[in-house]
Amino acid sequence: MKKHILSCLGFVCLLSFVLSRVYSILSWKDTVGDYISTTAQIRYTPRNTVDVVFAGSSHVYSGVYPSVIWNESGIASFDLSVSEQDKENNYYSIKSFLHRQSPKVVFVEMYALMFDEHAKAGDRYRNLISIPSSPEAYQLIKEAAALSERQSMMLKWPLVHTRYRELRKYDYRENPINRYRKGEVYSDGIERSGINLSVLDVKDVTPLSEKNRQWIDRLYALSKEKGFELVFFMTPYAQSEEERMIENGAREYSKGLGIDFIDFLELAESLDFDVEEDMGDAWHCNLNGATKVSRYLAGYITENFSIGSHKDEKGYAEWDKDYKDYLHNLQRVGLRSAENEEECLLRLAESEGLTIVISLDGNTDNVLTYVRCFGLTPAECEAGGKWIYKNNKAEKILDNIPGMSTEYRLNRYDSFKIQYSEENHLINVMFNKDGVNVYENGLNVIVYDDLLEEYFGNYGIEN
Repeated sequence: MKKHILSCLGFVCLLSFVLSRVYSILSWKDTVGDYISTTAQIRYTPRNTVDVVFAGSSHVYSGVYPSVIWNESGIASFDLSVSEQDKENNYYSIKSFLHRQSPKVVFVEMYALMFDEHAKAGDRYRNLISIPSSPEAYQLIKEAAALSERQSMMLKWPLVHTRYRELRKYDYRENPINRYRKGEVYSDGIERSGINLSVLDVKDVTPLSEKNRQWIDRLYALSKEKGFELVFFMTPYAQSEEERMIENGAREYSKGLGIDFIDFLELAESLDFDVEEDMGDAWHCNLNGATKVSRYLAGYITENFSIGSHKDEKGYAEWDKDYKDYLHNLQRVGLRSAENEEECLLRLAESEGLTIVISLDGNTDNVLTYVRCFGLTPAECEAGGKWIYKNNKAEKILDNIPGMSTEYRLNRYDSFKIQYSEENHLINVMFNKDGVNVYENGLNVIVYDDLLEEYFGNYGIEN
């Protein structure tokens, strides 16, 4: 009997382990896309270290950088944001966050005033299942999900069983940036936003809807209950006149409660914010624009609240890593914005946190000048071959000898495989299973980002 009980217990334990592992692989792992998860980032952030929270939609994670605020002021902040965050998720996310952190100030981005239903199913699922299992997660689902789907939402199952064919490496392990990032997502694009600043002239007011009034009242009550200061704000985006009137109504109501309301469209001129050059699209700041917004917020917090700097304090090393990540993304922007190949190669040679394959093939007479910036001598260039350039140093890994091949491991999951064809004397550079060399005759400079663990691009020059 005792043996039978032990066997049953063993089977239950083994089954639980297998199901847990299967679920951890198949589960949906992002709140913004690309396996970037504020839920995971909360888990890796030490308890009671966050001074300031910015809660809201993608306007927050693309427009407010805790890394910049940290560098400017030493204030530890966090972006508690989800794509198209709705009113219900906003309230319960903040409430759940307060179990682990005790922020002094909570900034709430108010784009959720403008909608009651999600345009995309994916955004609805993110909002319903992004909060870690907790009483707040249950209350959110009870309030926002239909009765027929509440059980599957609580189990976070809506998308799990559809993901078998799309699994990638970060389904098997954590995306490394989740271990130190504080919610921001960097965008290096520039797109004409279509923002019309004449919307600022609209002074008409749309009275608050019942749902919007309830949302503001709940946030206000929570701030009084938990003892944090509450500030509302709007990042720059292509706002319509109707949306402006809704904002005016919310601003008027908030003023009656004594809540500050910051509108960054109104601050565009004073911040030297270019609504065309500083936007990634019509709704989101790019890296340059978000830096301006974040520097203003650092100054605003310092001037209005008694929060000291935590720089060099124990327990805040993650914010230093976060700022290094910001500098790394500035470097990526610099590479993508280079005016020509020569300028880009010069910048690559001086960059950090990259692994670069340098491949010279065929006739290389016209490309030798470009590779000397990597420290290769004329004789080495003329002989041809393959080099790994890392930490400002080039190491030869393969000669142009027919039939030769090598593999360079980047980490457990990624590698460069380099083969020199015996049949046609052509090089083939593979990143994992994908061919990434472009030119068969000339120079290929193939770049891998060590920090973000991803293929960055090929900057080859054809002879």
